Order: sequence, then C-alpha cells, then structure tokens
Amino acid sequence: MPTAAGCGGHPARDAGVDTSLPTAVLEIFRRGAAVGHADDSATSLIEVLKKPAA
Repeated sequence: MPTAAGCGGHPARDAGVDTSLPTAVLEIFRRGAAVGHADDSATSLIEVLKKPAA
C-alpha cells in the first residue's frame, strides 16, 4: 500500500496500534469507488457491504 508523502512506512502500525479496522474501512471505500460510488455519500456503501468481496 502506498504511503503518504514524507512518511516512512506505517507509523501507527509501527507503534503497535491495531490497524485492522481502518484497513477494513479503507477497503470498503475502495470497493465502493470501484463500482461507481466515488461521488456518492457514505450510505451508498451499504450496497457494497451486501455483496461479498471478490
């Protein structure tokens, strides 16, 4: 996964913070964008959650 400019990795994860929830949420947003919901509200992601990930 790409990192933000100037960041040297994953600071939160490197500090021992559990990043599983933010990672899962990011994946849902990416899936939503991939199926055309990029300009829609976050509630449109309900449709994404109803379908299993490929």
